[in-house]
Amino acid sequence: MKKQRSFVGGIFSAVPSLFAWTSNSFAPHYRRATALGCMVFMTNSGGLASTWLFRTADSPTYIMGYSVILALLATGTVSPVLLRFYFIYVNKQRNRRKMNTVELSTSDVEKHEQSQSCDDKGDRSDHFLYTI
Repeated sequence: MKKQRSFVGGIFSAVPSLFAWTSNSFAPHYRRATALGCMVFMTNSGGLASTWLFRTADSPTYIMGYSVILALLATGTVSPVLLRFYFIYVNKQRNRRKMNTVELSTSDVEKHEQSQSCDDKGDRSDHFLYTI
């Protein structure tokens, strides 16, 4: 009997871009590290879940396993698109507030306080812009 080989080309091609997008979308460093850790945990938990999704009792169609995978793929396709539009919206809001703040503040002391608040608030600061 001839052994079958399966090639899954390109399955890991999205990972570097997702890591880059995740690391650029969180600040300060401890939130970024937590987000990346959660991302690694979620991507690796798929291998564990697949052992229960693709049971030998469901062979050869594996309807339950493929249904769950299809739902997760649909969620994984729609979520980044929605997140992108949300990031665009938040960046526009922050740019408007920043323009209003720049018009109001002229002293170097106020600019220093703004940079300090950016460090304290991280990605929740009005001066942090999400990577799109």
